[in-house]
Amino acid sequence: MKKNIPAPVIAITSELISQFETHATLDSLFMHAGAPGDPPEESKHAKSMTWLRRTNQAEGVNPLEVLGLIIETYMDEESDPDTDQWFEEKQLKVNRLKRALSKANLHMHRVAELQVHIQFQRLALSIIYVNEILKALT
Repeated sequence: MKKNIPAPVIAITSELISQFETHATLDSLFMHAGAPGDPPEESKHAKSMTWLRRTNQAEGVNPLEVLGLIIETYMDEESDPDTDQWFEEKQLKVNRLKRALSKANLHMHRVAELQVHIQFQRLALSIIYVNEILKALT
């Protein structure tokens, strides 16, 4: 069963990314995340909300995966308060998003890193297995 992005998460995400992205980077971010359709021709905030709502309605799209790809850099970002003029405001908005995700029982996981780690372990085991077979044959 498909799980949609909750409305409060859409609102907070849209507020966050529209403040810190340009129209061009929003378009790129949503397209990279697999959001369906062309960029809406609206303000940055409205564009973000429309695109996330459209993602909820689209067939064959996992809305939570799209959301995860959109917010991952904000969730993992380690800004320097001395060089980032928006550090405090960004942190407040990210923390607000984290609370909204938590209330909706949604949590970020580093799936890509886990998949790479598993693939590496499988490769290492395959190499060991091949070496054992070669030793047995010689």
